[in-house]
Amino acid sequence: MEAEAKGRGNVVVFDFDWSLINENSDLWIIRELIPDQTGEIRKLYGEMHFTDIMHEAMRRVHESGISKEKLVETFRSIPFFEDIRKTVFEMKARGHRLYILSDANTEFIRAVLSHYPGLSDCFVKVYSNPGVFDEDGRLHVKYFHQDPHGCKLCPKNLCKGIVLDQIAENEGIDMEQKSNESKKGFSRRFVYIGDGGNDLCPCLRLRDADYILARKGYKLEKKLAKNTPRANVLKWDDGKSCRDHLKKAVGL
Repeated sequence: MEAEAKGRGNVVVFDFDWSLINENSDLWIIRELIPDQTGEIRKLYGEMHFTDIMHEAMRRVHESGISKEKLVETFRSIPFFEDIRKTVFEMKARGHRLYILSDANTEFIRAVLSHYPGLSDCFVKVYSNPGVFDEDGRLHVKYFHQDPHGCKLCPKNLCKGIVLDQIAENEGIDMEQKSNESKKGFSRRFVYIGDGGNDLCPCLRLRDADYILARKGYKLEKKLAKNTPRANVLKWDDGKSCRDHLKKAVGL
């Protein structure tokens, strides 16, 4: 990931699963690598937090004799909207600041991006649950927040709203600024692309000049209908419609 100096471009934050890519990377890799164990893993849903389930699933992957290299290579075929990928490169070229904020894990995200030359360099930083391979090649998945974060809207492992505030601070953006209060005639906006219920918290922190690109038919769209944000909401259902909204939101 590239960590160049802050610019004057807009800040674009992507969720990963069902947003940047067209799948749930956690469930997809289980189906691809240990399909015979998906039923057993599903039984854990009511017993464990999902991040802990993925930690357990990766133990099973390792004990099934699947190598780190095989896991990374398998991600080459995960569905990914070409229109969105193309737009990422265009936004980067125009000087916009791109981030990934995801409840997947860093190694899954790194594996997917690695199959597209130059794609990783389009993102300033990836915020996600840490994934760490040990010396034996087993992937360990940990919580992003090791200590309680106190947010009632978010799961215990990650509050995306807190991270969004950190991004804003790092970018020098005042989240209390209104659209008619631009400094020096220019106002940088946030554009947030998401689908899940855990994307609600950051979306509710956005300003009236910002944009939310919510995927149609997914939890975020439903939650926004009950929790009106200040930001402008645009809905998308495929790569082309997401690309069209992104072009409008960032000014491509």
